[in-house]
Amino acid sequence: MKIELIGSLYVYMACILLKRNKILSLAVFLIASLALLPFNVTMGLSMVCFYCGFIYSVFNINYKNNFLGILLIIVGFYFAGIHNDSSSYEWITKFLKKHSYLILNFLSGIFIVYGVLISSVISHILEKKWFVYLGKLSFPIYIIHMPVIILTIYLTRDFANDSVVSMLAVSAASIFFSIVLARFVVPVDDFSISFSKAVYNKITCLGRFRKTS
Repeated sequence: MKIELIGSLYVYMACILLKRNKILSLAVFLIASLALLPFNVTMGLSMVCFYCGFIYSVFNINYKNNFLGILLIIVGFYFAGIHNDSSSYEWITKFLKKHSYLILNFLSGIFIVYGVLISSVISHILEKKWFVYLGKLSFPIYIIHMPVIILTIYLTRDFANDSVVSMLAVSAASIFFSIVLARFVVPVDDFSISFSKAVYNKITCLGRFRKTS
């Protein structure tokens, strides 16, 4: 969760700078992201992912192309499945070597997100009420899914085995309980969003007050 926290802080500060100057905001965000690469490549590339999302939001890109969008999603899922010892990715690992897993996972997120955003067909499907509701639960699920999985495995240890049916049953139970329990975390998530917006408004209002005084 360290990456998500730092990425959120990067976006938060970039949004504050955006009120003053768009170019300054983009430049500072990019430089701050690239500056992490010599110290932590994973963290640096992750911040670049946040930067790509920030660009899409700042410029309010409305370009739509279903073919390109679906193609990006397919390629993104292919990249996300990278394993350095898999024959399906041998043609990539020859060039990227040990960095294949890191780089392809980095690209997969960008490709999938941009693919969804520029495909009107996929976007329309994901705008259905059920998917929107799951989207609202996505962060709470992300927060609690690991302890829920561990607890489910612990509670089913006496009758679970290595069979496919058993593993699917435990997986289904983990998913079900994650979704149910995530509903109780939503108010905490909503409060955090409201609080961050209030702080953001205070900071930006203070900046405007200083300019006029």
